[in-house]
Amino acid sequence: MSCFHSSFKKVSPCFEVTFSHVRVILAFLGIDNQINMYRNFENGNRRPVITIHRTTLHELAHASHWEFRKGDWDGGKTSDRQQESWAMGVAWSLNRLRYENDNTFAVLRFDWMTDPNKGDSDYTSLIVDLIDDQNQGTFDINVPFDRVTGYTISKIENVLEPSANIVDLRENFENNYDKLDEPFLVELFDQYINFSR
Repeated sequence: MSCFHSSFKKVSPCFEVTFSHVRVILAFLGIDNQINMYRNFENGNRRPVITIHRTTLHELAHASHWEFRKGDWDGGKTSDRQQESWAMGVAWSLNRLRYENDNTFAVLRFDWMTDPNKGDSDYTSLIVDLIDDQNQGTFDINVPFDRVTGYTISKIENVLEPSANIVDLRENFENNYDKLDEPFLVELFDQYINFSR
């Protein structure tokens, strides 16, 4: 297993996807890294640099989220949907600082989020929609109708910390930020809670 191990024990960039049986044993013993990022896809093809950059940001967002939710992360105390939505939003936002035209994660369709053969309901573009100024649902009823804009990663992180799931997150937005966009905020969150418009 060729990985670089740093003093920060939670992250490990790896060259191969192989040796997964070794990882299971190490995880059982409590000595494996909790986050592993791979240079190659499972089929052996190399990941493009933009994908490695985005994945690194995504996984580091998980690490920071875990850090401020210590003790409230595992065992369903922080929903998978909230964990993945946050990581996708951070990766989208920060990756665009380097790759301005990267819109990966910006538009996810409801059928992708709800059909296990296409995608995963834990991965949503909710955080992207809180930040961006694009309403991708104007002409497509299969994506969220997004009239919310202008939140920053920092503002979202402030209300993310005490939130266990996206219902809590919505309530923390309502309690901590200006009420001017509240109807649109509730509308957007409800679409991600129900996966429909």
